[in-house]
Amino acid sequence: MSLDSVLNGEYLEYFIIGTHTSVWIALFFSWMLNIPFSRLTSINVLVGVLLIPFIYLIGLLMDSVSQLLLRQFRKLISRMALKKAGIAGNSADISQTDEAIAVASPTLYAGYDWRMRRSKVVGAAIFNWIALGATVLTIVGAVDSPTALVVEIATLALAALSVFSWIDLTSRAYAYRSRALRVIQTLPKKPVSE
Repeated sequence: MSLDSVLNGEYLEYFIIGTHTSVWIALFFSWMLNIPFSRLTSINVLVGVLLIPFIYLIGLLMDSVSQLLLRQFRKLISRMALKKAGIAGNSADISQTDEAIAVASPTLYAGYDWRMRRSKVVGAAIFNWIALGATVLTIVGAVDSPTALVVEIATLALAALSVFSWIDLTSRAYAYRSRALRVIQTLPKKPVSE
């Protein structure tokens, strides 16, 4: 993994997701262990650098969990996009796989992949906002206080906005994928190399 591939976005979504997840994990454990929150803001540069691989791994784990939880919804959106594009959505058809798109047109696949990575960040945010809100509510303690009400409203609003954004971004990614499949169907067939 080179710095260029990270900065170009190849792995960036895992750092974004991992950072978002790490916030509520750090808050929760500092509360559990009675560590003052002010200590979280005074982490030195060396410790910060050492945390980078853990943030990446946490992002990778959270992405996997969120993708698992959203899988059925994602499949539904994919079928709707294929149907709207007039493409028979047969998942057994090898010509409609992501791999087939990548082989037929790496440029079209790169556009689709970029769109799906944006969707992954927002998909994980749905669950991260809920976890962050629950963590802050746990720390605040009094669920009937004005502070708790603000946290509850903010959590619900951010989670709902993330759901709407995820649906929109995923729909747009699959619409792009459907259009890419249409374009690929018009391309001359590449000879199979032996």
